[in-house]
Amino acid sequence: MAGKTQKGKGTSTFAKIIIGASWTSVLLLWACAASVMVNPTHFRLLSILGLAFPFLLAGTLFMAFLSLIFTPRKLWITLLGVFVCIVPIRTYFPLNLSSPAPKGCLKVISYNTAGWGCAINDTVNGITGNRIARYLANQNPDIVCVQEGFALDDYYEKYIYPFFRKQRHHQEDTFNDSKLVLFSKYPIVRSERICQIGNNGTMAYWLKLSDKDTLLVINNHLHSMGLTQDDREEFHNSVREPGENTNEKAARTIISKISRASIGRAAMVDTITAFIAQQKGQSMIVCGDFNDSPISNTYHRMSKGLRDAYVRTGNGLGRSFNRDAIIVRIDHLFCSDNWRPFAAYIDNRVTFSDHYPIIGYFKRER
Repeated sequence: MAGKTQKGKGTSTFAKIIIGASWTSVLLLWACAASVMVNPTHFRLLSILGLAFPFLLAGTLFMAFLSLIFTPRKLWITLLGVFVCIVPIRTYFPLNLSSPAPKGCLKVISYNTAGWGCAINDTVNGITGNRIARYLANQNPDIVCVQEGFALDDYYEKYIYPFFRKQRHHQEDTFNDSKLVLFSKYPIVRSERICQIGNNGTMAYWLKLSDKDTLLVINNHLHSMGLTQDDREEFHNSVREPGENTNEKAARTIISKISRASIGRAAMVDTITAFIAQQKGQSMIVCGDFNDSPISNTYHRMSKGLRDAYVRTGNGLGRSFNRDAIIVRIDHLFCSDNWRPFAAYIDNRVTFSDHYPIIGYFKRER
């Protein structure tokens, strides 16, 4: 009898541990999802929480697996946790049916080129030019928004512009040591610098699609995280082998840098969203390198009132930053509600930069 009682107590204790861990994982997941509502200027450390979303989701799913085996009657805890977060989960990891682009779509590419791949050329069929410019021209887009397009003027004239004969309307805007660049098949009738912090900034361009139709394109390169190569290597090691190679001082430095950078982005987002609100009713495309994941206050505010082309038509995580262990989608592509997006994707075949280009198609609905 004593043996049976002891066994029963052991099972009960283990079940309580599973239940407690399930609630803990669920509450942390909810807190992470809710952190997008908090402006980093009020509590900057919460901006770090969004980066933990995939890990917290994985933890909750793992607890669901354990509950299914050991405490099936309490499986509802983790299922509830996941159900409540179904919208942020879909935003972070969308799954959609195939949506081939119909005729008459605008093809838009947003690409952080890291200085045109640090100005590396290649020669194809006897023509020497920048390999990123060659790739973009071969895509035959209607609109290209480039971030970190820094290069000398004569380099543009010799190795970049010759590829964009179809996208003959172009404009470069300098932000200290960096540039935002627009290439378009349509005339640029007006432009405006919306905001700037250091090398980062946002430009607005009005394109004349027809005599009675103007499209506003907003090209963004928001405040970067400011991580050095050493910081990235430390982050890479801590993710790949947690506990073994983690330098606590370095980890605190990384957290501090990321949280401080979020304040700069928040200030830019304040200005950008106010500008967008003033353009109510205007047909627009908003894109660029946001330097923030889909689970962030930056994304939450920038996407308000707009359609995320990747979330609506893309599939999977959509990693757009391709260095180290930072596996996130920080490049985004939105449109106003008078456009319908199709077939958005991250082209991860292109490794010329530390970002992959994001590509989408847009059909005018009204």
